[in-house]
Amino acid sequence: MTTMKTSLLLFAIVAQIGFAQVASAQPTDRPASSEQSGITVSAWYPGFCDIEPGLPPWCTRPRPYYGTFSILTVSGRYVASAITPQDINGTFTVYLRPGRYVIVPDDPALIDETKTVTVRSRQLTEVMIWIGEDGA
Repeated sequence: MTTMKTSLLLFAIVAQIGFAQVASAQPTDRPASSEQSGITVSAWYPGFCDIEPGLPPWCTRPRPYYGTFSILTVSGRYVASAITPQDINGTFTVYLRPGRYVIVPDDPALIDETKTVTVRSRQLTEVMIWIGEDGA
């Protein structure tokens, strides 16, 4: 039974290769062609301040989250994976067909950071994911 599940999973992954183009190294500051639709995801840890009586506040700035995300349909079918590049942006772009998708961090500790997004025809939908400090 395990071999059958593995074979089905591999078949589903191979069948989806043409479904989405992942462009994590591509700059996201310029618009894509008017024919493309998809998502541009930015993942960040928010800044915070720790204040203790009698001590000066200790604060951090927001910083990018570096990790891998899976893109699924709302019914749970795997579509693509994407990685935030280890640069200052913490952003990736995935080109998808119009529809509803779920963006899931591959780190199991970050399951609460899952986002559902609607992709519209010929538009790049921007998604901001704030990673809780407990997921650090």
